[in-house]
Amino acid sequence: TAHRLDRVLAAKADAAWYLHEATAERSLNLFVCYSSESGVLGAPGQGNYAAANTFLDALASYRRHQGLPAQSIAWGPWATSSGMADQMSHADLARIERAGFAPLTVEEGLRLFDRVILHRLGNVVAATLSNTALRAQARSGQLHALLRNLIPTSTHHTPSATIDLPAKLTGLDRIGRQRV
Repeated sequence: TAHRLDRVLAAKADAAWYLHEATAERSLNLFVCYSSESGVLGAPGQGNYAAANTFLDALASYRRHQGLPAQSIAWGPWATSSGMADQMSHADLARIERAGFAPLTVEEGLRLFDRVILHRLGNVVAATLSNTALRAQARSGQLHALLRNLIPTSTHHTPSATIDLPAKLTGLDRIGRQRV
């Protein structure tokens, strides 16, 4: 309903727009929006939430087009139980993992944040992907179009003989280990 959409947009989109207006004439080094991968890939049953996050991504693009600093980080799920994660059931978390996302640890999230800021990346998705889940989706024909280039299309055959990697690396110098 429109009332529900207004409520969801007010929390993210309205607040971000007001912050944009309040800072547009100021000399900022950073203007960082936190959105969600749901705005990029969609999220079943979360259309309002996805729309609000897409607005944040669009606002960052608009600001950059105006010559203003802006970055938008579309976060994947986090392993911490705070914020929206507190409201998620085990079934919700399992659905997210089946969709190809593994929860980010705090350390991974901070490392990704630092990279986005350091390299002045515009709009990015910061998430940990599950190759196993993505391959399963690719095999079933359910892989999201935006993720298809992340999974190799050729089939990989498991070698019939196992390799004792630790034994093979023992006694090698750094360059030799890298070659192996």
